[in-house]
Amino acid sequence: MRHFVGTLTVLLLLLPMGALVLAAERVGRASDVARKAFWPVWTSAHLFQTVRLLPGRSGKPVFANP
Repeated sequence: MRHFVGTLTVLLLLLPMGALVLAAERVGRASDVARKAFWPVWTSAHLFQTVRLLPGRSGKPVFANP
């Protein structure tokens, strides 16, 4: 009986984790679709985050570390 209760407990703990993984996978797919649909906006936002518009010592833009 103890083994049964332990197995049942482990299964009940794993089910929500599996649901979270599936939900995250769906969100990931949705974000991929959104990224492809709005690539100009995403690209310009990405470039804006990567290149800081403050000039460095040489007067060139400062690139942020990826």
